[in-house]
Amino acid sequence: MSVSRPSLRGAAEDSASIDMSAAPRVLRRIIGLALRYRGLTALAIGCSIGAALFSLTLPKLFGHAVDQAHQLLTGGAATAEAAQDALLTTALLVIGAASLRGLLTGYGGYVAEQVSQKVAYDLRLAFF
Repeated sequence: MSVSRPSLRGAAEDSASIDMSAAPRVLRRIIGLALRYRGLTALAIGCSIGAALFSLTLPKLFGHAVDQAHQLLTGGAATAEAAQDALLTTALLVIGAASLRGLLTGYGGYVAEQVSQKVAYDLRLAFF
């Protein structure tokens, strides 16, 4: 028994005929539809920016912890317990920043998906 498979030649020809000059017009239309939901769109963008900012704070916190522990241990007057307390405080800050970054990333993705579903619904309504 022979299995027939669709030709890939037709798919290649279809992708070669995509009109890229229409892309800016299509993007403007999709952005216009997304701006109907300004609050949700702003919330999704805000969550993304917040998550990026928390991602940027993590290396700074690690660098600060290393510098602080080094100063405390080489300072002579400080004990190892003071360095351990400083590192524990920084560890808690890192856990907090990473948790907030995760929450913002998850919630931002949820809200962005909600906006995209609403835009897709609007496009389906406009099409039919």
